[in-house]
Amino acid sequence: PDGIGTVTVEEKERFEEIKERLRVLLENQITHFRYCFPFGRPEGALKATLSLLERVLMKDIVTPVPQEEVKTVIRKCLEQAALVNYSRLSEYAKIEAPPPPPGPPPPSQMQTSMLYQRLKGMPRPKSKNVGRLITPAKKLEDTIRLAELVIEVLQQNEEHHA
Repeated sequence: PDGIGTVTVEEKERFEEIKERLRVLLENQITHFRYCFPFGRPEGALKATLSLLERVLMKDIVTPVPQEEVKTVIRKCLEQAALVNYSRLSEYAKIEAPPPPPGPPPPSQMQTSMLYQRLKGMPRPKSKNVGRLITPAKKLEDTIRLAELVIEVLQQNEEHHA
């Protein structure tokens, strides 16, 4: 009644465990936002998730988390999302892609560089295909297939939002 409460060490540890699990879940939802919130549905869910993540990152009830820390976490999630989306699309189109990173660290400079080189059609360093030439016709066929898939996704997006 007087606003003063007592929390046991066990309760605090349990709270911190749950808070960490919630943080990981929220980061996963943000990373996979395209699949967790398809076409922005349910309405406002992504915004609510970001807001909840910001609250989970707070150290205590009265001290807001620095905006730079929130931006860093969201940036990391979006970098992972880009890699996940590229990997899924490439796998679907049967074009070789690096597997998504197993843990939370963002893609390294080398991974980013390799993705960029692949998108630009430049040769890949230390590829499994060394000694096995991929013909320009095969590259063109793969690129056309990927373009068709992108167009299909864009059309579905337009139809849904029309």
